[in-house]
Amino acid sequence: MTGGGRSPRWRGAVVVVLAVIAAVMAVAALRTPPAPPPMASAGTVVADAEPPLAAFIGDSYAAGTGATSIKRRWTTLVAADQGWRELNLARQGTGYLATASVDECGQPTCPNYEVMLRDAVRARAAVVVVSGGQDDGPRDPARVARAVQATYEAVRVGLPDAEIIAVGPSAIEPSSRIRAVDDAVREAAADVDATYVSLLRPTVIKPAMVAEDEVNVNNAGHAAIARRVIEGSS
Repeated sequence: MTGGGRSPRWRGAVVVVLAVIAAVMAVAALRTPPAPPPMASAGTVVADAEPPLAAFIGDSYAAGTGATSIKRRWTTLVAADQGWRELNLARQGTGYLATASVDECGQPTCPNYEVMLRDAVRARAAVVVVSGGQDDGPRDPARVARAVQATYEAVRVGLPDAEIIAVGPSAIEPSSRIRAVDDAVREAAADVDATYVSLLRPTVIKPAMVAEDEVNVNNAGHAAIARRVIEGSS
């Protein structure tokens, strides 16, 4: 041997040993099962979020008078389209200022919109839709305007994070007083950052949509109002 170096035979043996060790480690790695994914802590329950609760406040139109079933009233059509749970607080014959008799609205109490709003606040509604105002037409316009403003301010104070949709009154041939109510709704909605939807510009209700009682609307009228509200609030 020369120079005291390692022989080629010895170096070959080392290479073989290292190859065998590498092969064994590779096989062991293949046989080792992957680590299980982290598990949720005991008692953790993942549930689907509930759909938002939408409270509807209004008059006979919002209550569904004239529709052949609750499923066909405009509030229910809108709630279904938007994926909301509906809380219908509408009372026939009521308005921002107007109240109705128990016989007229068919409910234990028939207060104005601001009073009915308390139920929406108690329910912690995520969406509040206030509609109508036709029944306020015969009343003093200045008092109605103040009632409209007070109603929307009460919604914003009671439910500061709620989405508010203000749907104005409807009529086939709106009088100057009905238009004044609509103007008041538009202005009050702007003051509380609510979405305003007009049923008069252009007029939604056509003569063929009037129900047999000549006051409310039929299924076609409810569907037309629903379309306008969906389009106007989207």
